[in-house]
Amino acid sequence: MLSFRESLRFLLYFSRLCGLAPISVDFRGSGTISSSRLGIIYSILVAIAYGSFHVASSIFNLSEKEEHNIITNVINYYNRYSRLVLFWVCIGNALINQRRIIQTFNLIENVDKLFATELNIHSNHAKFSRLVFLEIFIYLLSVFALEWNNCLMYISGIGIFNNYCMSMCLIPLIVATADQILFINLVYLIKERLAIISGFLTTKQRRVIKVKEGHKINGHLLKTVHMLYHFEHEVENLKVKMVQSKNTRVYIKTASVGYSRLYEASNLLNCAYGIPNAYTIFIRFVSLTTLAYSSCMRVLRLDDNDAEHIKKVPGIIGWIMLNFTEMLIFCLMCHRMKEEAAIIGRQLQCFRVENCHAPDVDEAIGVFSHQIHHQRIEITPCGFFTVDLSFIFALIATVTTYIMILIQFDISQKQLVNQK
Repeated sequence: MLSFRESLRFLLYFSRLCGLAPISVDFRGSGTISSSRLGIIYSILVAIAYGSFHVASSIFNLSEKEEHNIITNVINYYNRYSRLVLFWVCIGNALINQRRIIQTFNLIENVDKLFATELNIHSNHAKFSRLVFLEIFIYLLSVFALEWNNCLMYISGIGIFNNYCMSMCLIPLIVATADQILFINLVYLIKERLAIISGFLTTKQRRVIKVKEGHKINGHLLKTVHMLYHFEHEVENLKVKMVQSKNTRVYIKTASVGYSRLYEASNLLNCAYGIPNAYTIFIRFVSLTTLAYSSCMRVLRLDDNDAEHIKKVPGIIGWIMLNFTEMLIFCLMCHRMKEEAAIIGRQLQCFRVENCHAPDVDEAIGVFSHQIHHQRIEITPCGFFTVDLSFIFALIATVTTYIMILIQFDISQKQLVNQK
């Protein structure tokens, strides 16, 4: 059976290669997850080496024709340096917040051990490992295909050319997305542990209902057939209920401890990835807006009448779909984690109704309910907003609004040029 640490191989190897995981992990499970000096040195060297290469290539190896369109020029300079800043933000965050990331891994591993010993429930680590591998493979394949067809950095097509265009564009793209993959999979791990708690409560609730139905049938039979043994049977039932009540109280406390550790892990994620998430969302928003604007200008033939520029529209739409898919997965995973925490609260109240005859169980459920109310698990980048599915609709509305503004600005600019 695959262990928790062994399931992290693909994720950590990919993150280490990108300089985003300067941590040491013993995949056999004997040691502790700790910081790695070699990993820190490697991350610093990657940041310095690529930063110098990117700046030098942009300045000394670039042949550029100026464009009369102000918006297009601004987009070109933004595309040239925004990903480099994101690259530095991701690696700097990995170095600064490595202790929080390590603590998050340790908390999730402790929750797995708690559920295995107290509840006899084991997570599906093999499934997680396969999902990580497929996620990385599909993303790399998509990025290489789109970049080969149409470079994202110089997608405007105004005559910009660079000999190192592929490397300048691919490296920051891969590193920034590797950072998001690491974050999203940590959110996925927390979500799966929350799902274990809600599933366990649902299973226990069904067992309580079956036991109660069995007691009703046995009660009728005792009244009609075994009246003399009624008192002895009731005593036995009382003993069974006491044992069940004690076990249920232990289960509730175990679930409460697990939830508390998962809440702490989500808080660590919020603190560690607040700035990178906020900046990444900003980059995605601007990329979606500029890409949609570029495709609209080509389709409307306001930018150029050359058919050669229209041929780039499918490549631009591919980049739009990739960026939107990344944002959708990011918001969907955060939303599902938030919903799993809410499902636990609802299942707990149903479980409370079925165990109202046991005061000690009712007290434990009450404490757990207050804990869920005050310890809300959600992702809030720097506290600016809550990431869930509603954020996607707000993003679509905002992007559409800005596209209309940019197109109107471009039309008015062309009219002024024609009048002169």
